[in-house]
Amino acid sequence: MGRVPYVKAGTSAAVDALYKEIAGMGRPVLNLYRVLANQPPALAAFLEMSRYAGEGRALTPACASSRSWPLRMSWGRRTR
Repeated sequence: MGRVPYVKAGTSAAVDALYKEIAGMGRPVLNLYRVLANQPPALAAFLEMSRYAGEGRALTPACASSRSWPLRMSWGRRTR
């Protein structure tokens, strides 16, 4: 199985723009970003999702209460 290469800055204008956007957010260009940069639209979508989640949006009460459900699971069976 082949490895997914890390994309370096200077590969394309789209990648450079996305890396500049990451730097503008005050983040380092992590290996995750370098791998996603193999498909610049995928990296752009990931950054958009990251911005959405990072803008202080709170979870709805229903969503927040469902976050603990894995803690109540035992070997694939619900314990509540």
